[in-house]
Formats: sequence, structure tokens, C-alpha cells
Amino acid sequence: PALPDRSIPSPDGQWILFNAGNTDNTVGVKLFNVNTGVITEITRMTLLGKDPLMFGPVQDAVWSPNSQFIALNTRNAAPGDELSTDIFIYRLSDNTLSRLTMDNARNYRVAWSPDSSRIVTTIDDCVVLSFNPMSINCNYRMEVFYITNSTPIISVDTTDLVNLSGGLNSVCLLEWSPDGRYVSFFVGCLEGGSPYDASEIWILDTNTASLRQITNFTAEFVFNPTGPIYAIYDTAWYDTQTL
Repeated sequence: PALPDRSIPSPDGQWILFNAGNTDNTVGVKLFNVNTGVITEITRMTLLGKDPLMFGPVQDAVWSPNSQFIALNTRNAAPGDELSTDIFIYRLSDNTLSRLTMDNARNYRVAWSPDSSRIVTTIDDCVVLSFNPMSINCNYRMEVFYITNSTPIISVDTTDLVNLSGGLNSVCLLEWSPDGRYVSFFVGCLEGGSPYDASEIWILDTNTASLRQITNFTAEFVFNPTGPIYAIYDTAWYDTQTL
């Protein structure tokens, strides 16, 4: 017996992806064929899941735009490495699952390019310092992969951006431009920064592997006797040059 969790329909409406917790403490990732009613288990693994302050949609299982692939963001269950996450790619055409990232870091955000050939992900690579177990040294980066190759084609360091905006997990809401050249994203998301901090929008140019800030909001502390004020943002590409 299993208890179904959140379901994710494919863009073409032909499949529904869901994960189900089993009585043996495993989690089965399964596909439901809308036309035939057949359920197929892809694998048993622990998905990243929803963090308490996740800014934006859960990004542990993301369909490609052409409905032919699924990017699965999974927790590493190895003892002492429970915080690491890896990305696996499932191919519907031949029912194969392959591991894309192998860096023992934390791959949190995932977004597909419009042509379904690439993904972009944000990575937190943190190490506990041996001389001070209470201190953690973190490096952050954003990487772009072809889904057929585990070597990133672009790797951009975002450590300075993340540290200035509040730290861990503060990059979110990755969106590709329609032509697949740019990736917009937020810096200063709820997991890392204060809710009073401004969230800024940046652009990654995948042709030049360069970053550019396109907003410059001014953060102000506003006293509110009834509680804190939260500002939630979103983005959408109008065309290849307009966000």
C-alpha cells in the first residue's frame, strides 16, 4: 500500500507524475498514463520536497516542455551526506533514468530550456570547517547542462550575490527566455534573506556566461503593528527581449 502525494501533469496532458510513500519507508516516483490508466513506477527515491519557506513552486520534479523528459531533484540518503541533492533525468521514450549531477552538492532549483535540451540549476556547495564544526564555508553557482552530458556547459559563480542577499537558497524562480538564450532569476528569496530585504532580478546570458542585474529596488523597514509585510514577486517573458 502507498499514500499518493502531490501530482504533476505533463504539459501535453497525457501523463501525471506523482510520488507515493510506501510502508517500507521508501518513496515511489510513478507515472500515470491518462489514456490507458496504467501506472508505472519510475524509481524509488526521496524527492527534495517542499521546504517550509520555499519561495515559488516546488522544484523536485519538473517536466520538460515537450513532455518527453522529467528532471527529478532527489535527496542523497548516504550517511553523513543527507543534505546533498542530485538531479536525475527520466526519458519517457525508452523508460530510462540517468544521473545528471554528481558533485555531492545541493542542486535546488531546476528549469528547462524551451527546446527541452538543457536545464539550468542552482547549486549550494557547503563544507563544515574541520577546525570549527559550527562554521560552514559555502560556495554558490549556477550551471547549465545538456541533459545528455553530466559536464556543465556553463558554470557561473554566484557566491557574492548569495552572500549579499542573505545566504542559503536565496536564488529562485528561474525562467528561460523564449529563444533559450537568457535565464532570469531572483536573488533574495525567503529561505535566505530577511522578508524586509528587496528581491532583485538578474539575468544569465547563456551565450556569454555573464550575469546582469536588471532591477534595483530599495529595501526599507516598515513598522507594521499587525505583523511583517511580505512582498511576493513573479516574472514572465513577453518575448525574447522583454521580461
